[in-house]
Amino acid sequence: MSGITSMASFGTGIFVQFLVVPFIVSSVGSAYYGLWAICQQLLGQMKATEGRSVQALKLTLANKLGSDDVSAKRKDVGSAIQVWGLFSPLIIVVGLVFIWKGPSILGDFDQEMLSVARLTIAFLVLNRILSGLVKLPRAILIGENLEYKAIRVEIVTIVMGNGVLMVLAIFLGFGIVGLAGATILTTLITGFLLFFVGRRNVPWFGLEWSSSGHLRSFFKFSVWILSWTAVNTLIRSTDLLILGYVSSPEVVSVYVLTLFLMKDRKSVV
Repeated sequence: MSGITSMASFGTGIFVQFLVVPFIVSSVGSAYYGLWAICQQLLGQMKATEGRSVQALKLTLANKLGSDDVSAKRKDVGSAIQVWGLFSPLIIVVGLVFIWKGPSILGDFDQEMLSVARLTIAFLVLNRILSGLVKLPRAILIGENLEYKAIRVEIVTIVMGNGVLMVLAIFLGFGIVGLAGATILTTLITGFLLFFVGRRNVPWFGLEWSSSGHLRSFFKFSVWILSWTAVNTLIRSTDLLILGYVSSPEVVSVYVLTLFLMKDRKSVV
């Protein structure tokens, strides 16, 4: 079931992007679309500051799938929230650095584009902070082998967020700042829906604040995942940043669109 719904989610995402991306590019222009892609990848580097509590929770709960210890599972959820809270100040600090210095380092932008880039990054930083909390219900569903229920929700929010809300933001003239705002709304809507799906389908759904020993163990596991994520992100997710630095957002836009078409063709094959 999870495999089928995953394929449906992936196909829905490709289809929505295929319809929406040309509209966005034609509306905001290649330069601003390239800037949007650069901002998204820049914020992807913040994975190294998140603590990865969502991933740790998913794996921890999956390891306890056959356990009847409800208290331990709820303490895992509480530990994930505590780890998120511990890393949130670091995310904010790094986010402020990205907002102020990121655009000027990554490209030679004019003043208008620089202001747009900073505001866009600010919204994406806020989305990154919120994501660490609102994705916890999804981690619970996956850990309980109910991923297909989470994916069903995500198919709806892909259409609503990456489709309707982003088109609406561009149509109303908000540009890529509107795209970032639509991203935040999509994150909140997804978290809200997953919360109710989790409460309905997971009998023990809830949290308990864990002891220092339990939190320490969960924190160490999160940091281990974080270390691997940081290395993987630096290796695989810096191409747009480098290209934007040595060339221009227009070139990044062409690169992103070409890469999208190649990935789309590969997925079909």
